[in-house]
Amino acid sequence: MTTYGRRFVSLACAMGPVDARDAAKEALRLYHLIEKAVFEAGYDALISPTVATTRIRADYDPTTDAPVIDGMRVDPYAGWFLTSIFSLLNWMPVVTLPTGLAANKVPTGLQIACRPYDDATVEAIARLYDNAAPAMPFERACHAGRAS
Repeated sequence: MTTYGRRFVSLACAMGPVDARDAAKEALRLYHLIEKAVFEAGYDALISPTVATTRIRADYDPTTDAPVIDGMRVDPYAGWFLTSIFSLLNWMPVVTLPTGLAANKVPTGLQIACRPYDDATVEAIARLYDNAAPAMPFERACHAGRAS
C-alpha cells in the first residue's frame, strides 16, 4: 500500500462518530456556499479545472512532499487538485472532461458540477463542450523500439 494509502487508513480507523458528524457538517457548509455563489446567483453549473497546477511530479508523495502554487505551500492532499470537493459533496453530479496537454505534457481537464440530481444538465453541458472543443491529438504513450 502507498504511504498516503496507509495514512488514510490510519485516519479512518481513528475517526469516531463525532468526527463523522463534524465532517458531514463541513460538507453541508461547503455545499451551501456553492449553492449561494453559483446556483442562487442564476448559474446552472460550476465549471472549473481539475487541478490547480500541472507541476506535480509523477512520483509525488503527499506524505513527504508539499506543493507550492504561486509561492504558497498548499495542502499536500487536497490543495492542488480541485476534484476533492465534489468527492466530499458526492450528491452533486460531476463530469470531468479532458482539455489537452499542458506545456510539460501533463494532461489537463475541466469538471462540470450541477445541483444534486441534475444529471441532465451536466450531460448537456458536457455534450456541448465535446461537440465544440477542437480535436486533441495525444501523443502515443509507447517508447521507440517497443511494440505498440
